[in-house]
Amino acid sequence: MNEARNMHPEEEKTGKPLVAMTALLLLSLSLGSLHSFSVLLPALEESMNTSRGMASMSYSLALVVLAATVLLGPRFYDALPSSVLALITGITASLGCLLAALASDLLAVWLGYGLLFGAANGLGYGFALQFSAQLFPNKGGSAMGMITAVYATGALLSPPLFAHALSLGGWQSAQLVSAALLLCTGLLACLLLKESALSFAYAKEQGTTEACRTPAGLRKIAFLWIAFGCAVTSGLMVMGHAVGLSASLGLAEEWFMAVPMLVAGSNLAGSFLCGILQDRLKGRCVPATLALLNSVALIIMIIVPDPLLTLAVLSFAGFVYGGTVTSYPAFLSREHNSRDSAAIFGKVFTAWAVAGFAGPALAGFLFDMQGNYTDALLFAALLGFVSALALNLPKESA
Repeated sequence: MNEARNMHPEEEKTGKPLVAMTALLLLSLSLGSLHSFSVLLPALEESMNTSRGMASMSYSLALVVLAATVLLGPRFYDALPSSVLALITGITASLGCLLAALASDLLAVWLGYGLLFGAANGLGYGFALQFSAQLFPNKGGSAMGMITAVYATGALLSPPLFAHALSLGGWQSAQLVSAALLLCTGLLACLLLKESALSFAYAKEQGTTEACRTPAGLRKIAFLWIAFGCAVTSGLMVMGHAVGLSASLGLAEEWFMAVPMLVAGSNLAGSFLCGILQDRLKGRCVPATLALLNSVALIIMIIVPDPLLTLAVLSFAGFVYGGTVTSYPAFLSREHNSRDSAAIFGKVFTAWAVAGFAGPALAGFLFDMQGNYTDALLFAALLGFVSALALNLPKESA
């Protein structure tokens, strides 16, 4: 077999970028099933005879490991042919789910699902984002938006499959199905990347510049971390309590099941459309505008507690969240060389793990204190304003 040709960002591509992109989309779709963990949670509790809090640690650990792997991933993206990296991702994810399926105690579940599956998620998702931008350098935002949207689609499509598997054999059955699908997807992605004759590679002259090494560069990254962290925390505060917010503001009960679907659908639309928008506007205009508009929408929802307006604002919050997680890596890929872009995004993405823990919990704590979501919405709006401000400080390009 012919070895995949290393593709440098400045070189003319002679391989098949659409075939490579198909492989990345398939890989992202399968890995996105991680975020359907809530469907599996009751079965894991029953299987391990444990509490909900202890069972939930499986997902929490996976999120932390995912963020850590996105941070460390750029060191490995060009160490092996991309086809091999995709295969390793699929095998690792499959082994993680297999270990979780065969586990006799919660520790083995944490090792399999939390550590191995979480690591495969971070490696595969981060790699797919960066490679997609390299495949289409003039449309990097659109490509990254597709990766993010498909990753979210994996979480949207997995619950029916998991529900059927759970009805057949509980937690073990669901994890065995996941292991089989992840292995098959990894193999298929490997074959497609081999066929594409393209492989991720940093340009030879690109070293890690002052953007990642000097005090000034690290200061700029710190502002980006704050901006991204505030934006996604604000989004997760609202999205994590979407049904509760709807109920508290008078939305009819028959709409409750539709709320998460609307938010998820808006998330997908935001990922895709804001990626395209980022290609057209470039710079930091898109994520800053999203943060500001979301804050204004949340304040309006507080002032005008109308059920239908609430539904619209919650959908917009999903759109903003999807657009945010796409636009950050997209504008970084425009501002920096491929090595720095991947390294900076890895550092900034750690804020997502913090937000995943803090956002929903903080909204719940504020609700418990006041008996309503007013303070939580105000705080989420404040975070949006802080995000937009931090995104533009310092003025020099990060």
